[in-house]
Amino acid sequence: MDLPLPLELEFLYDLRMSNEATQNRLAFSAEALPYFVRAILFGLSTLIYVPAAEQFTKLIQYVTSHLRFADGTTVAYGGSANDVKQPLLGITILVWANIILSAMFKDQLLHIGISIALAIASGYVGFQVIQAVVPHLTTSNGSRLNFAGTLEDYIKWQLMITGASVLPALVAYVMPQRGILAGLIAIAVALLALGLIAFVLVLYSKWIASKVAGGSRIADFNAEPIEMIGMMIGFVLFSMLIVTIPWSLLWYMKWMFSRYSLPARAAAAVNG
Repeated sequence: MDLPLPLELEFLYDLRMSNEATQNRLAFSAEALPYFVRAILFGLSTLIYVPAAEQFTKLIQYVTSHLRFADGTTVAYGGSANDVKQPLLGITILVWANIILSAMFKDQLLHIGISIALAIASGYVGFQVIQAVVPHLTTSNGSRLNFAGTLEDYIKWQLMITGASVLPALVAYVMPQRGILAGLIAIAVALLALGLIAFVLVLYSKWIASKVAGGSRIADFNAEPIEMIGMMIGFVLFSMLIVTIPWSLLWYMKWMFSRYSLPARAAAAVNG
């Protein structure tokens, strides 16, 4: 039997639901195992390249088919494997470059230099993937999406994300490597890296949302760094049992998608 809420709680609940509707948040309704299998197939396919474009296309189509904004707006992907063959070749090259260079060089400072070089290359390749995918995305109200960011800005963001982990690594490099103090420093550096990465990821996600537009409506990303830190820690802890990885991945991705929103059509009409 449902018990009536106190008036104060009922007011807060109605206010929260009203805010959710106004923000027009994005929902991701995929199932854990089908989503995980498609993601794994794409990840493995990048190692041999040949099936990567087909697997990537299937993954994008699956994801977009399970996306819906609160006002009913949906997104569909109309691209084909041919559209992403060229940029995905860059991803395969980067994957193998990272594997080979990591195995060849053990010096930590050299690893940091390699990470920066790969970040620049990843920025270039990632931008090419976005340019190949976004123009084939359309909303259910007939708007074709576009990405207005520049290559230079995208590479800058990749460098900032890499720098968020590189800077703490540099601190650890000059600190004592043994003893209790080294252990405490390692924990502090890990927390610092986590905080920096979460902060940059929130800003990066806001930038991405502001550069993807369709019709008169521009998306928004609304999350705080402390929320991002909590979700990242939760994802790691939830994944430690191994068998829970599909559900932890889906849990994290549902939260990420739910942070994106569009102004509702009525609000867009008033403002437009």
